[in-house]
Amino acid sequence: MQTGQSPVEIRNPFSSKASLLRTAILGGLLDNIAWNKNRGADGVHLFELGNIYFRYRKKSHEQLTLSLVTTGLVGTPHWHKKSEKTDFFHLKGALEALMTYLKYEPFSFKEEDHVFFENENSLALVFKEETIGYLGLLKKSLRDAFSLDEPVWAAELNLETLFGKPSQAFQYAPVTKFPTVTRDVSLIADQNISFRDIREVVEKLSLPYLVSFDLYDRFSGSSIPRGKASLSLRFVFSHPERTLKAEEVDKLQQRIIKALGASFNFQLREGGKIDK
Repeated sequence: MQTGQSPVEIRNPFSSKASLLRTAILGGLLDNIAWNKNRGADGVHLFELGNIYFRYRKKSHEQLTLSLVTTGLVGTPHWHKKSEKTDFFHLKGALEALMTYLKYEPFSFKEEDHVFFENENSLALVFKEETIGYLGLLKKSLRDAFSLDEPVWAAELNLETLFGKPSQAFQYAPVTKFPTVTRDVSLIADQNISFRDIREVVEKLSLPYLVSFDLYDRFSGSSIPRGKASLSLRFVFSHPERTLKAEEVDKLQQRIIKALGASFNFQLREGGKIDK
């Protein structure tokens, strides 16, 4: 709940534990995490879409809300690679993808503390100069209340406010009959560079035939210089009327590398080595 809000009481509750309408979805999701963890789940990643209820300025309010939680290992265990643990960037990436697919752009994040999250470990999600949600590392006191030992990353969004704002128009494009060309670029960059920063630079290039691009791997460890992170980007190109030539894609890829290099002073990686 925000400052000035209070819970809504039920007149004839069937039990003392259910005498108030929920003011957040997060509690139910934490219950589900505990249930799954107690049954051997290595990782739990959930979301719920529903209403919360509160009183504000002597009036009752009903608000459509989206809540997300993530903890433990990501993906299915596999002999070929070691499972990794979820973190802040998995959650932040999910919100970035959601806002992008719904065409609520441009959006931004700003550092802001919230009652659910550890101090200096939370961000506010902002769209059209209004905060529409928060994300961060759940407070230990909340985890302890549900007997959760591992870190839990969570987010809660006010969809009532978000859906009340106009989004960008959706545009239809027919599926191409010609094959796509995929190029991967791996680079070493400052650890604080976000995918959103990279995306803004690439989008400003207005490259022809660039269908999509994404960050598919992010790594920092002993093999990476301190304060740096290894970022692996995947770019997909396609021409609507013919098959692209390799040299055409090469030129587009070089434009991307040059623009990112000028903006972030990164080092290109190839075969595990850093080009100098």
